[in-house]
Order: sequence, then C-alpha cells, then structure tokens
Amino acid sequence: MGGLPDLTALRERLVGRPIGGGPVTVPPHERAIGHRALAWSGADDDGLHPVWATLLGLRGMDLSFEELFDLAEASAEDGIYFGEAGAEFRRDLEAGTAYQVSGRITDLVRRRGKTAGTFDVLTFELYLKTQDGTLIATATNSFLFVRKEPS
Repeated sequence: MGGLPDLTALRERLVGRPIGGGPVTVPPHERAIGHRALAWSGADDDGLHPVWATLLGLRGMDLSFEELFDLAEASAEDGIYFGEAGAEFRRDLEAGTAYQVSGRITDLVRRRGKTAGTFDVLTFELYLKTQDGTLIATATNSFLFVRKEPS
C-alpha cells in the first residue's frame, strides 16, 4: 500500500466502525499454561490474569489483523507496530466462562516523530460481556502504521 492516505477520509470511514465478534472462552488448561508462562498466582479458582482481557478481545474480533490493517490502508511492508494496550474491569474474568466480544474503532490520529517520521495511531475498544449482556471488561488497544511521505 504505502503512501500517505487521506486522514479525513480514513477517519470518516473508520471511527465508530463496529468490529464485533463472537463468543470466546479460556479453557482451564489454557489458564494454567498462561499463568505458568506469566509466573502469576494471583487468582483464586478459575480467575484469569488481566492480560486475558486483551487476548480474549483480540481472539474474538470478527476481523483478522490483516483485515484490520487493510481497513487502515496499511500493510506489513509499510511498518506496523502494536501500540498500547489497557483494560478496565467491572469484575474478574474467569476460565470456562463464555464471553461475547463486541467493539468499535474509537480513534485514528496522525502523528510525527523524530525517528519514526509520520505514523497513524488506530485505537479500538473491545467489550467482553457475559451471555446475558453484562459488561465485564473493556480492552483498549492501538496499532501504529508508519506512513511514507510522498517524495
């Protein structure tokens, strides 16, 4: 793709766009593997490490990363970086519980850095809800897309 896409047109097309998904569950064996990998023993019984909010949200998106990047008119050849990740919880996530993922693109901004040059930051939120619709967690993530200025 390359080049410097029109930011106004991209924002109009992307900001507010739903990026929902389907149900996701962390089976108990994945919980155990994840907690060993994270050296985390902070949860009781079926509780999950907070990083699972991001992992479950991304796992449950209805878009692949490639499809998300295509929407932003970016490709791996341009330079794509995972930006920030954060989560807010109403209660702890649990292994074995099915969560419905929904979400939306919340922002797209253009920035310039001394080293990176011009890049766009695409931010999106993924909501994890129980089957009855109760919001449990919101995962906020961003990707950075390096943009090549025209010569």
